[in-house]
Amino acid sequence: MFKMFRTVALAGVLLTPGASYSFADAVVAGADDAGKTVTVHVGQTLTVNLVGAHDSGKYWRINGSLLPELTLSGRTTSGLAVTGAPETTSYAFKTNSAGTVAFRASYLAPGAPIPATDDIAFTVSVVP
Repeated sequence: MFKMFRTVALAGVLLTPGASYSFADAVVAGADDAGKTVTVHVGQTLTVNLVGAHDSGKYWRINGSLLPELTLSGRTTSGLAVTGAPETTSYAFKTNSAGTVAFRASYLAPGAPIPATDDIAFTVSVVP
């Protein structure tokens, strides 16, 4: 009977309006979010996936600061090692504080001038 009471009590805590919830799942954004607002909670990880071409000689550049709301915590690249094949660069961001920030990125060749327009841009809203 005690075990059943613990289960019911836990369910009551999880279903209580206004209770504090944990947002452990990462929010994933990418090119499909261009022009939109992506909402993420403080404590969640924001992953931004940007697709380019393998061996193109180009790289993704984040244009502008994302501080204090977001801090870059990792960057990986994945895809087939075949020239021209799609290659995804994934940026993981730690969410530090509530606020709104513009995520802007360009796909550039090394040494190319930074363009006046972004290849991808969306708003990140970090909420408590």
